[in-house]
Amino acid sequence: MNIPSFFLGMLMLFTTHIDPPNHVKKSAVMVNRDFFKDSKFVHIAWLGFLQSKDAKKVISNVPMFIYENKDEGYGKIVCVPKDPQNWTSKFKGKTKAEKVSIGKTLTQGISNNSIGEKDFNIYTFFSNLNDLTANPNLQVSVPRFPSTVYIYVKSGLKWNLVAQKLIKNVVEYSDLQFKTANGIL
Repeated sequence: MNIPSFFLGMLMLFTTHIDPPNHVKKSAVMVNRDFFKDSKFVHIAWLGFLQSKDAKKVISNVPMFIYENKDEGYGKIVCVPKDPQNWTSKFKGKTKAEKVSIGKTLTQGISNNSIGEKDFNIYTFFSNLNDLTANPNLQVSVPRFPSTVYIYVKSGLKWNLVAQKLIKNVVEYSDLQFKTANGIL
C-alpha cells in the first residue's frame, strides 16, 4: 500500500465533512452508484427548464427525473443538452402531444442508458435523508433549506461526486442547477 496516498485519502475523508457556508468544494470521489439502476426509486420524469437567478436566461425542454430512495435521500436528475440553443429549436412548433411523446422517448432512453453522454451532460443534485422535508401534498420529499446539496455527474454507468454546496433557499437551488448546466460551478 502506498502510505502517502493512504494519508492523503484519510485527510480528504476527514476534510470533506467540514462545510463552510456558501463554499463549493471540488472532489474526485468515485461513487459506486447508479441513480437509474433501480427504477423503483425514479418516480417522476418530465421536460422542464433551468432558469438563472436573475430570470433572464433559460434552458428549456430539459429532461429531468426525481430520484427518491427512502433510505438514502432525494435527487433531482437534470439532463443538460450539449447544445442548448439547437436543442430548444427542435421543440418549436411542436404540439403538446408531440412534446409529451418526445419526452417519454427521451426519459426512457436516458434512464436505460441508450441515450446519454453523447447528447447530454447528466447531473444529480442530491440531498441526504436528514436534509429532506416530508411534503404531505406531494408523493415525494423535497430538500429542506438550508442544506447541503451534493452534485454528481454521470460518466458511463458511474456517478462521480464533483461538488457539494450549502444552499440557503429554493432560489439558490435553482440557480445552482442553471450554473452547473452552464459549467459555472
